Amino acid sequence: RDQIAKLKDKNVTNAATVVIDPRTGEILAMVGSVDFYSDTIKGQVNVALMPRQPGSSIKPFTYLTEMERGATPATMYWDRKTTFTNQYGQTYTPVNYDGTYHGAVLMRESLARSLNVPAVLALNDVGLPAFMTMTQKVGIAFPPNPAYGLAVTLGGAEARLIDMTSAYAVIANGGVRLPSTAIARVERADGTLLRDYLTGFGEPAPATGTTSRAQPSLAESQNPAVAPAAARATRRDQVLSPEHAWLITSILSDDAARVKSFGPGSILNLKNRPAAVKTGTTNDFRDNLTIGFTPELVVGVWVGNTNNTEMKGTTGTTGAAPIWNQIMEEALKGKPATAFARPAGIVEREICLDGGREPSPECPANRRAREFFAASQPPLPADAAVERAARENNPDIAAQPAPPPPPTSSIVVTVPGSVRRGELLSIQGVVNPPGFERYQVEYGSGESPGEWRWISGPHLSPVNGGQVTAWTAPGDLPPGRYTIRVTAFGADGASVGYARFDLTP
Repeated sequence: RDQIAKLKDKNVTNAATVVIDPRTGEILAMVGSVDFYSDTIKGQVNVALMPRQPGSSIKPFTYLTEMERGATPATMYWDRKTTFTNQYGQTYTPVNYDGTYHGAVLMRESLARSLNVPAVLALNDVGLPAFMTMTQKVGIAFPPNPAYGLAVTLGGAEARLIDMTSAYAVIANGGVRLPSTAIARVERADGTLLRDYLTGFGEPAPATGTTSRAQPSLAESQNPAVAPAAARATRRDQVLSPEHAWLITSILSDDAARVKSFGPGSILNLKNRPAAVKTGTTNDFRDNLTIGFTPELVVGVWVGNTNNTEMKGTTGTTGAAPIWNQIMEEALKGKPATAFARPAGIVEREICLDGGREPSPECPANRRAREFFAASQPPLPADAAVERAARENNPDIAAQPAPPPPPTSSIVVTVPGSVRRGELLSIQGVVNPPGFERYQVEYGSGESPGEWRWISGPHLSPVNGGQVTAWTAPGDLPPGRYTIRVTAFGADGASVGYARFDLTP
């Protein structure tokens, strides 16, 4: 309730959460709204059981589908302007949340930073039927719709929060799917155990000559939070490879891989333990989610409005993530930190970050890194031509950023002409486009950078002649010319302002 109250001026009125123990499938907590008795927010509607758009929180299952077809965390995608045409001649051109393209990126960075173009490329590679098979395996049931297209990987189909949280529990449990249940045991008054939903004790045996389980009981069919017996093929279904589940967990818990988009030490990190987490935000700001887990706990949070009205620039990071973080910290308080158990079938190999393959002799030392692989899916052999193309960001292969345009009157950015390394840089200006929603601040090397790195954001308040943000350049940043970019989002889309300075030793 405190978090929703803080977002009142952003037209945010409601939230829901589901907490599951992935080791048993037990639903430990479910909150369907912030106020059951409020007619204003339709508080008696359990939003955790209502279909809503999941945004980018669905992306891990696209990449899991890719992994089943041979992809790895080092698979390379060209993040550039790409237009897809479906069988009806309709075109679709996905864009990234930051409004830019990033050239050659590997799966680890693509998923960790939640880049949209690579996710659409991945779905285009595997095809919609394979993706739907994957989501069904982990328990996500999208409403039937023949019009589904590539935007499904960005959250274009509706799913229930309880199903999304249960699907993440499959990843947390090493690829093993357990039925999510709100009832652990049923006993007589004298303590005699009648049914144990966590072990399957007391479930009716299938009829002779059949392999299907019993039909759901009346109680089960009337309670969507209790998995019907008929939907449980076995008590422990290994629906994902343990190696693939661990690799996706490795990406979702990699703070360094997401730092360019979310910043260091973001709200997606827990204080004293590793956690794998993914946010989701719909492009019209009607829904935002954060779903994440440790080995012993999965928490899914939705923030939005029950009546489906738009919020004002609230994202999965600024809306749902603080609630997710607080629930995780409180639930795990005083408990020892647990690492994600690495399967025996995981190996570590050296790759070239330019292309994601084994390094060729041309791959410089500072572009070599260690990456994890399933032993049966090692990195591709070295290819110097691929490395050069990725490194040079060839305009024929990946789109180059356009030269910075002059700042508009609604975006004016000023910085001192020079600053010493380690000195605080105060970035001043005006950031207030019509219909202001949010802005973010980045920096790049040179007059017209080919790559941008995160400084801060999203900031949710406009600036009218004051400090936009303050920043101390990293100690290992070499001296030279740098460009600051401020991107603001408003009624007319993205507006950009630039300022340049010299970094001195």
